[in-house]
Amino acid sequence: MDQYSCLGLSFLGKCFYNPAQPTPVYFNIGNAIAALALTLAIQQFLSPIYRFRLRAYGLRIGYLILPVFLGFGCALVAALLPNLPLPRKSFLEYPVVWEIFGSVLIALAYGAAAFIVFRPARIYRFNLYWFVGAGAAHLTEADDSDRARFAEDLFGYHRNLARLVEYASAWDRAERHESWIELERLRDAGLPQSFQGRPPISAFYRFAHRKELAAASHAGTLLRILSDPQFCSVLVRRSPWLTSAALRFISARRLYAQQMVLFVQEIAVQSITNDESIIAKELGYEGFGATPYLSESLFGDWFMLRHYDPLHKMHFGVSNEATEGYVSRLNGICRMIVKTAIENREFYPQGYMSSVHAAYENVFRSLS
Repeated sequence: MDQYSCLGLSFLGKCFYNPAQPTPVYFNIGNAIAALALTLAIQQFLSPIYRFRLRAYGLRIGYLILPVFLGFGCALVAALLPNLPLPRKSFLEYPVVWEIFGSVLIALAYGAAAFIVFRPARIYRFNLYWFVGAGAAHLTEADDSDRARFAEDLFGYHRNLARLVEYASAWDRAERHESWIELERLRDAGLPQSFQGRPPISAFYRFAHRKELAAASHAGTLLRILSDPQFCSVLVRRSPWLTSAALRFISARRLYAQQMVLFVQEIAVQSITNDESIIAKELGYEGFGATPYLSESLFGDWFMLRHYDPLHKMHFGVSNEATEGYVSRLNGICRMIVKTAIENREFYPQGYMSSVHAAYENVFRSLS
């Protein structure tokens, strides 16, 4: 039986298989067409959360289709090579090589798609801009189920929230830096070390920290978008345990960013005004009342009260009427806030106690 150089490379030894005239075809045109058709069909069935996960890394479905097209091209080359009068001096002149190239390209495309699509999106510095844009687009067109899935991606991996706060706080660090410089200037000039307002951030600081400040703008934008009432309503109705875990993580890590204040306050408003909120079930003595996780993480946590003032929006009133359920939830929450203040020996009125006062003022105003 004749022997041939394997793939035309002598160091690979001799083979009984003639790679120039292959009898078995491992990856033919039909396989490539089937893979291409499957790829084009899959994109029609991708749910919004899967499209979000692709966009969060700056990808489009077209980027994954391209390797499949290239694999189809490799299958065409492999089909044509046995009929061409080539000297077979290069391993690229053997069909099996092109079959391997085609199968590897398609395998990589499907592997990358599966890894990205079926894995929750994560925030890194390199994809922050894409994540923010993808998140904003997703929340614009999403229904409640899509919003709940988005919450799972955003809060399921706590480092996402930590990185958002870390990036967004760059503006706070810039303002503190300029405040220190202004205080030093006043001290050197022998003037009283006090000033009103916030000193402007110098052009030098903006240039030296331009990447950090750009990331802070993107992260702050997403945190403000998250304060959307419809999204926060889903958090307290359909994802209360996930929301509670995220709030506890914020408190445990002492995370704070000015841009996240409105987000926490909107969660608080929705938890009180929405009749389907889990807090309506946590105020009893049975069932969820035995484990009031969301209530305690939002209104029974000293750090959240002092830094985020959850009831602050009550200063401006709420659109809902003062129903019996609303007043009952407000009473239970305010009782928890007062209890937390007493336990932490905050006998001098704090800002969050002023919000409690404002909440009842709005109730009396609506009833009068």
